[in-house]
Amino acid sequence: MIEIGEFQIDLEMRTLLKNGEVVHVGSRAFDILAVVASAAGRLVTKDEMMNAVWPNTVVEENNLQVHMSALRKILGTDRDLILTVPGRGYRLLQRRKTVLSPETASQASGGRPLPPSTSKLFGRDCAVKQIRSMLANSHVLTLVGAGGIGKTTL
Repeated sequence: MIEIGEFQIDLEMRTLLKNGEVVHVGSRAFDILAVVASAAGRLVTKDEMMNAVWPNTVVEENNLQVHMSALRKILGTDRDLILTVPGRGYRLLQRRKTVLSPETASQASGGRPLPPSTSKLFGRDCAVKQIRSMLANSHVLTLVGAGGIGKTTL
């Protein structure tokens, strides 16, 4: 059993399950899913995919695209787990499962805002004034510079 997002792929039974319920997938779309899932994160080239899904058969590349589109539609919010590498092939991504603390979860869901920073900026008064004056005349301001110089704090 291979898990991707909310789905489980049973290669032996050739079934796709979502939270334990069987999801109907066409045979070619399932073959495509099985090939990328079996590759375990390795890039599967288009030629490799075509040979695995349509062995000893000449088919147009758009057949692969049609079935991939149908498969992504079935995956819904997990559709981005199958990455298309333009001109090369496909790769199955695995999302990292993160456990959020109650504070982080409430902030991510639009709960309470982050508290103001307690650290003071020393020696940046001129930069702060310049940024404030720029923001008065512009809706967007981009700060650029080397990593670690304090852009985020500023």
